[in-house]
Amino acid sequence: MSSSNQGSRLDAVASDARRAALTMGGLDAAARDTALAAVRKQLENQRAVIEAANALDIAAATKAQLDAPLLRRLEVRGKKFDAMLAKLDEVRAVADPVGAVQLATRLDDGLDLYRVACPIGVVAVIFESRPDAAVQISALAIKSANALILKGGKEAAHTNAAIVSAIQAGLAAAEAESGRSAEADGGGAVPSAAVQLVASRDEVSALLGMHGKVDLIVPRGSNALVIPVLGHADGICAATARRVVLDAKTDYPVACNAAETLLLHASLLSSPTSSEALAAAGLPAGGVVRASEASTRFADGQRYGFGAEVGVSTNRIHSRGPMGVEGLLIYKYLLLGGGHGGAALRAPLLAAAAACGFACGVFVARAAAR
Repeated sequence: MSSSNQGSRLDAVASDARRAALTMGGLDAAARDTALAAVRKQLENQRAVIEAANALDIAAATKAQLDAPLLRRLEVRGKKFDAMLAKLDEVRAVADPVGAVQLATRLDDGLDLYRVACPIGVVAVIFESRPDAAVQISALAIKSANALILKGGKEAAHTNAAIVSAIQAGLAAAEAESGRSAEADGGGAVPSAAVQLVASRDEVSALLGMHGKVDLIVPRGSNALVIPVLGHADGICAATARRVVLDAKTDYPVACNAAETLLLHASLLSSPTSSEALAAAGLPAGGVVRASEASTRFADGQRYGFGAEVGVSTNRIHSRGPMGVEGLLIYKYLLLGGGHGGAALRAPLLAAAAACGFACGVFVARAAAR
């Protein structure tokens, strides 16, 4: 595909995503949950297609001598497919966070300021060759009323395409079932363009320059992409209690919440129990250990009760740790009054603005003058 055609296609993807985000912002929780149920049904209906696509990716990765841990991440067949559906169910069961009041302040008699949770808009997620993540991220985006653009690892190209096709089919089915066209009247159902897939690195580079069209980019799995975004990169996973270090290190080493380096106190090297256990797990002993009471494997959105996760943010803004639905929400301010003028309240309003920073716009709704 030529660069001009690729640019036109990506512009269309971003524009469709923006329209989908605007539509989703006007939907209630029931419409979004209906969409999730339809997506799940289509994933089940197209399971054979998805698993066949996954077999193609695994065969190609095996031929390319991809490391065994990466092959494990790539697989979505059998029990991993069931687990993928289970996480979607858990996301659907999460209470709707959109519109939740985070702060309420009475500025004057009859003049109230509210801060409420709202969607970010259009979110692009660049993720590793782990196709089950496409389902988790899509479910969280739909639940939080955000439109999503996905870019997965090339090793999972066939699987990602099959999964996103099933997701879009589910959204289209829910839209048809609603009896109304979301494009026509802005209501009724989540548009199928709410979840889209791009395939090339050139498209990722173009996404980074789409200011005003893409609101947030979340890169997962690597420090190679260093940009001012919310990043899921490498943190420090430390395990310290002897009874949990083996779980943290060996339960699923390819996961981002596995302990990377195991540090042991020198005194433990002479302990037969410690050294034999480590040797049996294929871990050489050496170093220092700190104290803790649980495995790092608990650092996961599902285990935290979020249903799933977009990623594990290693940044300090705007979300940290495993990102569930709340990690895909920001907030807006609603100022509700009864015909209040600005002059008399200028000082208290300026003080309130300075206190909260007004990171998002102030949305003013005035009742008719009494």
